[in-house]
Amino acid sequence: MGQVSLKIGGFSYLVGCADGEEAQLRALGEELDRRVAEIRAAVGNRGEAMLLVLVALSLLDELKDLESAASGQGAGAQADSAEVGRRLAQVAARLDGVAQRLARA
Repeated sequence: MGQVSLKIGGFSYLVGCADGEEAQLRALGEELDRRVAEIRAAVGNRGEAMLLVLVALSLLDELKDLESAASGQGAGAQADSAEVGRRLAQVAARLDGVAQRLARA
């Protein structure tokens, strides 16, 4: 079993994975760290747990939108890349609005 040390939001985490999956896990950790940094820049440092919750919510929102787009185009069909890009831009705009409201709170 492999292990990868990830640095997310300034904190280190040792995470186990199947042998051979280390590179993928590192890439996922880097993406998560990038998203935490984006949300931290938008809302300030609200604590590690809150930042991770906001990142998780944004990821779930993106996933839900992509699932809706894919299901709207028929069973097993893939959403075309322009539609996916448009939906991701909408998610980013919504998150920006949430971040601005949180910053004012």
